[in-house]
Amino acid sequence: MKRNIKLSAILSVALSLSMLDAHAVWNTNSIGDDGNPHTEGNAGANEHHAKLKSATKLVLRNDTNSIISSIQIKDPDGKVHYSNNLNCATESFCEISAPGLKLNKDLDAFFFDSKNKLVSVYDFSSVPDSSQYEYIYASNLSLGLYIYSLLEVIDKAMTFERLSHAFGANSEKYSPFELLGGYYQQQIDSGKSSNQVLNSIDNVIKHNGVLMLNSSLLKNSHLLLSSNQGRMVGSSATKSPFCSSGMKTAVGFFEAVAKGPFAGIGIITKMITAAQYSACPSSTPDYTQQFRQINERLSELRDQMNAISDQIGALSVQASLIQITNVTNEMDRDTNSMETALNLYYSFLRNQPDRSGRYHTTLQSYVAANGGINRVMNSNLWTSLNNLYATSNQLRTSVQDLESTRPNLRRELDTFCRVNSSTANPVDNIAGSIMRRRIDCNYYVLRSYVRYTSIATAAQQALQDMFNSLIGAGGASNFQYQNDQARLNSDFGTFLQSMEAGFGSSRSFIHLINGLDSRLISRIEAVGCIHRYRDSNGQNISEPYILDWHGGTSPYVEVMCPGDDQNTMFRSRYQYRSGTTNYFNPRNVMGVLVPNEFFSSTRNNNQFQHSGDVSHSSGSNDETILWYRLIAPQNTRVYSTNLTSITGITDIRLNPHLFQLNSNGGVWNIMTPINHNIGAVNVYENRTNSSFLRIRNGLVSQEREYNSFIRFTDEAGLSWVWSIVSKYSRSFHGIWGANVSEGFQQQCMTLDCQATPSSLAVRFGLTSYSWRASPAGLLDSSYIMTINGEAIPFSR
Repeated sequence: MKRNIKLSAILSVALSLSMLDAHAVWNTNSIGDDGNPHTEGNAGANEHHAKLKSATKLVLRNDTNSIISSIQIKDPDGKVHYSNNLNCATESFCEISAPGLKLNKDLDAFFFDSKNKLVSVYDFSSVPDSSQYEYIYASNLSLGLYIYSLLEVIDKAMTFERLSHAFGANSEKYSPFELLGGYYQQQIDSGKSSNQVLNSIDNVIKHNGVLMLNSSLLKNSHLLLSSNQGRMVGSSATKSPFCSSGMKTAVGFFEAVAKGPFAGIGIITKMITAAQYSACPSSTPDYTQQFRQINERLSELRDQMNAISDQIGALSVQASLIQITNVTNEMDRDTNSMETALNLYYSFLRNQPDRSGRYHTTLQSYVAANGGINRVMNSNLWTSLNNLYATSNQLRTSVQDLESTRPNLRRELDTFCRVNSSTANPVDNIAGSIMRRRIDCNYYVLRSYVRYTSIATAAQQALQDMFNSLIGAGGASNFQYQNDQARLNSDFGTFLQSMEAGFGSSRSFIHLINGLDSRLISRIEAVGCIHRYRDSNGQNISEPYILDWHGGTSPYVEVMCPGDDQNTMFRSRYQYRSGTTNYFNPRNVMGVLVPNEFFSSTRNNNQFQHSGDVSHSSGSNDETILWYRLIAPQNTRVYSTNLTSITGITDIRLNPHLFQLNSNGGVWNIMTPINHNIGAVNVYENRTNSSFLRIRNGLVSQEREYNSFIRFTDEAGLSWVWSIVSKYSRSFHGIWGANVSEGFQQQCMTLDCQATPSSLAVRFGLTSYSWRASPAGLLDSSYIMTINGEAIPFSR
């Protein structure tokens, strides 16, 4: 959902109502020379007819409080890709056929009421490019998702977890995105501008405040359901294809593999449970309405999953998604055909009231109420009924097409999901986020199962009703399955059984970290990186605190680990392979995982790269006091010891530790924080002399090195560690005597760090950390940290 576009451009196009001129780009007469697409001879009309054949179809659910009178679909530059007038009533579905519209992730749909007031926005960022059949919605939820994408641009540290925190306990019951949309609208209605509202929301979230909601907003919000709550809803509607045991089982499998510690996963499971049971029918037998509702809810689920998963990482396999979309476009054409036929079936029943004025729920009851099938065949009722029977051919052809295309979908999903792996082809060869891919994979499996089995089951039930209504008929009809129950069972049974096996079983879904080496998982837990919570059944659960898993040539996991005595959790990345060598035995250094191999040898023999030296000062005799200070950001912490070899550090979990010794010989500080009068920084001091270094007068030159580990947390919330190596040397010359000098050097501790003796910096990705002499007058004998060559900010 994050886009590389300017916030000011978004606001001016989408949200700043004072600047938004709905009529400036409004031109519904562009399809033909006279505005009429049916006028022969118009060049525009001819083009319009051609586009109709490949038109993108949108089914819009209006959950706003207004009749939607118009729609504009724009890109980030404000260019209109589609616009039209609508008359979409609240709480209704409206079909939109958009010839020539090619969907892509950068588009947004803006919905207006009859006064051209913006009532909601729909963000297409989670819609596969070139999709031709989409269920979209205008609601507080869609508006909230859009506002959240803007907040991500304003504040790089914006996360779903922080958003949820701002709404408190309500986030457990309702989608935080829906609450955000309602809160935004609530503030706009109070007379505030878009800029004011967005900045105010960001400020509240940034300072861990609370966003207060009107009680009416909660009353109209969709309640999320746990599995236990879901089982209590619509339990009597077992005949519905949306409340069947098979559907519940598939949802259960999805929930089982969707478990994970990253923020939002619990919300996702509640979303899908609520989505399923929201479509359970109450009084109406019109399953087409339930079909539309479940598909619209699936879109809601996908969009929210996309917003949550954006914090994990973007997919790097869009080509695979395009292949899946090509197949689903083909299958969706068949479901669209089935939906059209079923609409005729339910429309027929709604227009055939019985003697009490209530409509018939089955053709069988309709036929019986009119004297039986043979009497109906010989009456003026037969023509319309027989035309309805003719739709059976459309339903039969569609389900056969679905069955023939189904293997293609399963094949493309297998390619995308990469369920199978081997030693020769491990799953972490996948480039990009494996967890993100699997979240999307499981969604597509669930979507396929829900969409295609529900419409096929509804079609089978309608055809069975047609079959039953013709029992005992003395003549032929247009019904494809007349007197052939076996063929009806075979056509639909084959497809539904295939879908059950390929999309609705436990092996159809894949756990998010399945395939990650068990040794690494065990070690992550052993060093304290554990996520503990209570599930929807009240059970205490403990899991490795793995937020993400990236594959490729340098695979890594993103984890949360305790980094101090208070068990404050820190987010970091651990690369566990370099070349063909695995590093499955990390230690926890202040909340950041570090390969055990870093500690396995003395620094001079260590494989981890080191920078060039910073030479600070020297003295002419052994009693010289050597000292310097390092000025670092406030979000740094240090672990320091007076051990001369890192092999002496044996703990698998290291919290911040400061070495300081006061004795008759003076003060010995190793990266020890000191008091200072500089604002917004930490100052660490190194101070010693030859007595502490155990350097005595003699006829030999000697060296001492002491390792300190520094943790830095960047503005995105990721923590990194590297070593500051304090270096001391005594050079002896028979004529000139001793010369004692000091300096320091930086060294990598992790595989994702680079350093070279030709530079003073260590580098993580595109970010380098180094030191340079502080500005004159700031602090004597000091060096200030630089990030990408820029000194860190401070105040005097």
